Amino acid sequence: KTFLEGHAEINGGLPQPGRKVYFPRATDNESQSIKINGIETLTVSKNWIFDCAVEQTGKYSYVKSDSITELIFEEGCINVCSWDSPKLAKVTLAKSIKKIVADAFSGNPNLSEVVIPEGAKYSYPDNYRRAIFSTSKAFSGCAFSIKTKTAIKATGYTGEF
Repeated sequence: KTFLEGHAEINGGLPQPGRKVYFPRATDNESQSIKINGIETLTVSKNWIFDCAVEQTGKYSYVKSDSITELIFEEGCINVCSWDSPKLAKVTLAKSIKKIVADAFSGNPNLSEVVIPEGAKYSYPDNYRRAIFSTSKAFSGCAFSIKTKTAIKATGYTGEF
């Protein structure tokens, strides 16, 4: 289901593997989102293409879900966009990921576990919103142990928790 503003909603089913899914691109007037409901564990396919660029206008694209508790990024995924998922508790990242956007998992208070492949290094671009630069807050507001924070920092993350 796609709304006029460009928001999309997925309830209980996802595209088949091999299908390309284009994320709605944010505009000057409005942030865009995909809402995913009725799924607890989601494997993000390398063939799904998310436009996760944070726009200079302060508008951006993100995924919102009230049901997802675990995200698994398939090997071959290259970008991680913003995920607004209050029940999210675990994320498994792929070594192939190149970029994790500035607010990728921030504000997900139940996120306490991130599985990171050995030797993985990621780019965490700074945030540029409303003409104000700030460092990445990709993991801000999550419930990580010191061990998890150390593992995340080893990937190149210098932002706040």
